[in-house]
This record gives sequence, C-alpha cells and structure tokens, in this order.
Amino acid sequence: MECVDYTCSESSFCSVNCMNMYINCIPCTDVAENFNYELCMHRKWMRLKKARISNPEKDIVFKMWHGVGLSPKMAMAMGLYPSRDCPLCNEKDVGISHYFNCREVQILWTYILKILNKNKSSQPFDVLRFAGGGPSGNILIFYGYCTVYRCFIHKLNQHSGPFDLLGKYRQMVFGRLFSEYHSAKLVSPLLIQDFCNNWKMFKLFEIMDDKINIKL
Repeated sequence: MECVDYTCSESSFCSVNCMNMYINCIPCTDVAENFNYELCMHRKWMRLKKARISNPEKDIVFKMWHGVGLSPKMAMAMGLYPSRDCPLCNEKDVGISHYFNCREVQILWTYILKILNKNKSSQPFDVLRFAGGGPSGNILIFYGYCTVYRCFIHKLNQHSGPFDLLGKYRQMVFGRLFSEYHSAKLVSPLLIQDFCNNWKMFKLFEIMDDKINIKL
C-alpha cells in the first residue's frame, strides 16, 4: 500500500495488516501523535463488523460510537432546529454522545437489558456500550442504537407526530424475527433449527403448528 505524506512530494510504502489498517488508511501526517489506539482496537468494532445487520444500520452505530452525525448544534446551523439543546430532555448544548445517556431514552435501554437478562449485572450499561450481548444479543443492542438515533433525527428535523421509541424498536425486532423465520422455513428445516438456537434464549417467540408467535 502507498501511504502519502500530504506535506511532502514523496511517497512511501508500507505493509497493511489488521493491526495497522485503521491508521494507515487515514490521510493525516500527525495521526500517530493523536491516534486513540485503545478506542480503535476495542473488540466492539469487530463485534459491529460481524453483526448480521445492514450496512446503513452499522453506519448509525458507528456514528454514535464516534460521536458524529446530526447533532442539535449542526441542525441549528443548517436551519433545521432552533436550539443547541437536547430535543428530548432539554439538557443544554449537547452532542451526539448525549444520545445514549439521555434520560428520555433510558426506558428503551432498560427494556433491552431486560430482554438480554442483563439488567441485574454489576455494570449493565457496559453491555450496551461495548456490545457484550453475544451475536444475536448484539443485534438487539444495535437496533436500540438505530432507534435512538432515528428518534433524535425525527425531533431535530421537526417532523410532525410523536416518535414511539418502544413501538419503533419492537417493530424492528418483530420484522427481523418474522422475516428470518419465514426465510428459513422456505429453505430448510435445518435453518429453522439454527434460527431457534440463535434466538431462543431471549424468549421472544413460540413456534406452534409451523407458525411463529412473536411476543414483545
């Protein structure tokens, strides 16, 4: 791979591997001094990469973990929203990092922790911050991130009507389970068994008479 120093006319070459890929693909000369290795090498990134969700959904989680995206400050600068304050709890001058911690969305995180059966662990919110719910549990966590971010986008764009946080989340999970079950049913009974093995620990559905009954 060719790495270019944008302050110099010369180029240099280096090998790229999984440990240095992030740093060698950023066109900055001083990145080594300011690079947060602990953040970028955290296992949560690999958990996000391997998650069985869409790329746009991964993009939302990536934005929230990096603290980028549509914030009240940006929305105000774009003429979308009249204030730099949180549109849900009115906390002053907030950024993207506030979205996870906003008291108005804690009802959703509590609901997800209850599904994961992590609500009684010593540090339950670390499970959410670092995607510690296992392959299928992380899908439920990432859907929570997507729902929270879309709620703020809804508010900052001043769309009409309320945003039902729990309702939107349940809709995402219902759609996932329903479509995944019926896709497996069309292909092979073995895939139905895989589906059950992946999701049964959360007790979100029952399968009776070849039909799925989803309980959220």
